[in-house]
Amino acid sequence: MRETAIASDSDAYGGQWIENLNGGRLVVATTAAPMALLNDLQDLVPDPSDLSVVQVAFSLQELTDLQELISERAEQAGVDHAVIVDERNNRVKVVLRQPERVVLSDLPPDAWVISDEPLFADASTPSGTHSNPHPGLSIGVLPNTGNRSLGQRCTWGFNANLGANYYIVTAGHCADLYATGDKTWTQSDIIQNHSTSGNLITNNGTAYIRDDNRTDAMRITDNNDADDNCYHTSSSECYTITSRQLLNADQVGDIVCASLGGSSTYKCAELLSLSVTSNGISNLRQWDYGAVGGDSGAGMKHAHQARGLLVQSNGSTSLYTHIYYVVNRLGVTLNYS
Repeated sequence: MRETAIASDSDAYGGQWIENLNGGRLVVATTAAPMALLNDLQDLVPDPSDLSVVQVAFSLQELTDLQELISERAEQAGVDHAVIVDERNNRVKVVLRQPERVVLSDLPPDAWVISDEPLFADASTPSGTHSNPHPGLSIGVLPNTGNRSLGQRCTWGFNANLGANYYIVTAGHCADLYATGDKTWTQSDIIQNHSTSGNLITNNGTAYIRDDNRTDAMRITDNNDADDNCYHTSSSECYTITSRQLLNADQVGDIVCASLGGSSTYKCAELLSLSVTSNGISNLRQWDYGAVGGDSGAGMKHAHQARGLLVQSNGSTSLYTHIYYVVNRLGVTLNYS
């Protein structure tokens, strides 16, 4: 549907979303006359009442360009920020720690709004001593001293493979305390601990975090426990993953779920935005659930399809990296059935 809408509407395309409160109706936005686009799209839905086309002031490309401009100004000013493309409301939401230091007055006033919601932060937490199982499996990322009180606790995301090795895939910032230089670790730089069926297992691993591609992800070698296609919802459960979502196949209003180690819960919620820039990472998705410390790295999914890794939260909503960016940066293939 998205490709057809963009092809039909060209530069006028304003985005699209699912209205779950209206029975799952698809809404497509355009800056042009709505009826022309409606005629092009209505044959793609089983029931014409399942589709609505609305006219908006700004195209999605205009909002995306504005997001990039505001992010650049905030970075140049040294101001912590999050900039969110809000397709449903046809505007850019801006969260700034010091808004007076970022000049926005010359921008179209109806295209952006300052939001008073909190900034996003990494959703990891000091490791300490903790036990499993959780609805999401916790992993402690520790320095090679093995001192558990010094590590960061995150959530086991997905299992993946590369060559003859198998890996746990989780959020890269869980290793921030120990990363140096280009933030690529060697096998001797990390000891990773997790609990499977009550047994503590220690492995070496390699992390790639926050590099030039701005992908917050890492892989940790685990040839003992990451050699299957399980999505772990507890230490004794295996929920299979059979595919990963293609880039740009998601849309606002999609229901996305995660098994969260810090929150000790399994949660499903709406996808709020496809484009968020926060803490130096772009192309993040916004999810309508506030993760807590220890939830970072949780695998975002729908049914048996992998969709991303949770990386940040502001207590009300969370951000995740799309799975496309994760596997491409790490060079891995997710384990499928």
